[in-house]
Amino acid sequence: IVSESDLKQRIEELLLLSGISERAAGRVWRSVEALKRNGLWQRIVKAPGLSEYTYFCMSDGQTEEGRFDKVIFFEEEVWVVDYKTEKLSSEEVGERSLRYRPQLERYKEAASSLWPGKRVRTFLLFTDLGVLKELS
Repeated sequence: IVSESDLKQRIEELLLLSGISERAAGRVWRSVEALKRNGLWQRIVKAPGLSEYTYFCMSDGQTEEGRFDKVIFFEEEVWVVDYKTEKLSSEEVGERSLRYRPQLERYKEAASSLWPGKRVRTFLLFTDLGVLKELS
């Protein structure tokens, strides 16, 4: 069994070897800690489902391609979660969420066609803050 500190050290080494700066690696860890602190690491990131799922669907007679960051399946519904890694304050979440509404509406339309009969809910996960925001 690998301890969490050993795992963190190994991941930091891999991040640096991949060319990511120490500053960027630190930001990744702060995001992970924020998600863990708010219970979203297990609930969303580690939840069984599909990650980086590429989809194709028809929209206005055109084939549209997109990618869901995370799809989580429940008995009667599907959650589509889009990760947002930008740094912002908690006061900015509401306004920033509105900017992403058209994107999440496309995701909802696509997911509804992919999984008919399931209620589709869309969320933004602001990783830097550890905040999950539903857009209905």
